[in-house]
Amino acid sequence: MKSITTRFSLATVFVSVLVLLSIIAINYIYIKDQLTLTANNKAKLEIFKSQSKINKILFQAITSSNSAKNSLQRKGLKQDNITLTLTKKLENNSNLYGMAVAMEPGIIYKKPFSPYYYKKGKHIIYVNLATNKYNYLSQSWYANIKKSRIAKWSEPYFDKGGGEVLMATYSNPIFYNDKFAGVVTIDLSLEKLKDIVSSMHILDTGYAFLLSKNHTILVYPKKSVLMKQYTDKKISFDKIIKENNRWLYYAKIESTGWILGIVLPKNELFSSLYKITTLSILLALFGIFILIITIFIVSSKITNPLKRVIEKTVEIANGNFDKHIEEPKTKDEIYQLSTSINKMQDKIKNYIENLKIATKKEEKINSELSIARKIQMDMLPIAKECKDEDNIKLYASLKPAKEVGGDFYDFIELGDDKLCFVVADVSGKGVPAALFMAVTISYIRAFSSKGLMPSKIVEKVNNALCVNNEASMFVTLFLGIIDLKSSEMLYVNAGHPKPYLFSSTLKATQIGAKNDPIIGAMEDIKYRDLKLNLKNGEKLFLYTDGVNEAFSKNGEQFGERRIQEQLDGFGHDDAKFVLTKMSKSISSFCVGEQQSDDITMLLVEVKKGAL
Repeated sequence: MKSITTRFSLATVFVSVLVLLSIIAINYIYIKDQLTLTANNKAKLEIFKSQSKINKILFQAITSSNSAKNSLQRKGLKQDNITLTLTKKLENNSNLYGMAVAMEPGIIYKKPFSPYYYKKGKHIIYVNLATNKYNYLSQSWYANIKKSRIAKWSEPYFDKGGGEVLMATYSNPIFYNDKFAGVVTIDLSLEKLKDIVSSMHILDTGYAFLLSKNHTILVYPKKSVLMKQYTDKKISFDKIIKENNRWLYYAKIESTGWILGIVLPKNELFSSLYKITTLSILLALFGIFILIITIFIVSSKITNPLKRVIEKTVEIANGNFDKHIEEPKTKDEIYQLSTSINKMQDKIKNYIENLKIATKKEEKINSELSIARKIQMDMLPIAKECKDEDNIKLYASLKPAKEVGGDFYDFIELGDDKLCFVVADVSGKGVPAALFMAVTISYIRAFSSKGLMPSKIVEKVNNALCVNNEASMFVTLFLGIIDLKSSEMLYVNAGHPKPYLFSSTLKATQIGAKNDPIIGAMEDIKYRDLKLNLKNGEKLFLYTDGVNEAFSKNGEQFGERRIQEQLDGFGHDDAKFVLTKMSKSISSFCVGEQQSDDITMLLVEVKKGAL
């Protein structure tokens, strides 16, 4: 068995650990969210600055392209004008790598002609792209513009036969007399963009990269992956994305559809969080260690006096009520416990003495109740099988809920081959009901012997019970008088459950119209005589409400339906077997539940009834 100290220590440590872990977890989540938010904001800021720089270069290139286009369309597409216009634009814009005019054959020049000027150091070099090795007419930067007649950026490519560098081209259609005459192009070397992207820094080891519209890698720290396809398909813009051991932020450059991305290493992003969390856990463990030591010291000061109290209480448990516990000097809870135990000892001694007296009285009462039960049962017909005449056989059973009860049955032989029988139920239980039952059965026996009709017997018994009935007790009963020769029965039902009539050929059905009032509640009530001719083989089943209102352990009543179902199966059986099986059915239904009411049953079996 674990001591109070151990249990108290374990409980306290458990709660403390739970609280500390909760604090650490909440702190971890909060700091992590703040770090993520900060990184997100810093990434946005870096992206915005780089976007502005890149968009500025792109905008300048587009502006230069539109200016050159307008100048060429206005002044003409002769070679000297082309040379002057393109070289002037290259000289005035340091971000441009090269410019070209690719002419459509047959409009101004019969053959393919494409003068291209690009920077090399401080010089501007001229190259004619229209060579046998390089067919510009089939290049996407020319063919797509010719088809769409709309200016746009090409996918980045390596310019073989031209500048021999990795670049992106902005192509602008030129028209001559409203006809497509060619395109003017401006080339941007990706080296310019690489410088911008490479200058972006988040944390110590974070880096940026640039993708084309079709996810081709344009700028990346590893040169080996340039111009290869970017494999990560989880691209969402303007928010931090978690991917394995890194965090990514993507933004789109609207004018080109290019994608600018930033990589934030997870370990570096959360390095401060990991340090704080580790330190918090170490401090928590140290605090728990100090807490355990403190608990053991404090608990020992409490439990040591308790151990002395336990030693004394063991002696008290062994029956020594004279030895009091020595009360501590400090008037704390232990002092109060010791004082209470000493007072309890004195009260237990007095209680034991009083219990001995009460036990003797209870034994006397139980003895008297046993005698009363025997007297009550002796008032009923002897044995269970109470009557067995030539034509009629009766069998009854009674099971009180207490030592004595208020249910009863009786058979009274009358003159002229008649038999009076009754089944009744007194309100209440126990001794009062038993006494009222004795009075009732006495009145029934007295009045039935005078040769009266059943209704008159019940009326006289009712008036007699109403006299001096200050306890307001009442009785429900079924009283019948059978002619033993003809099996004709006259009966009265005073508020009692309706009997069932059944046989081997007849299903169990309740008999009688609306019941007459109960007896003992009100004087001068008139009762009706009802008639029933019993036929050969028929059985009449009478019972008190202790049968249909018997409860199972689930709170369900036995009910009229179960009574009828049982009786339907007993049509061929004799009276004794029917009541035995019915008693077993009720007992089986009520297993685990205490009997709440007296259970009385009576069966009248007709051997030679009316035809």
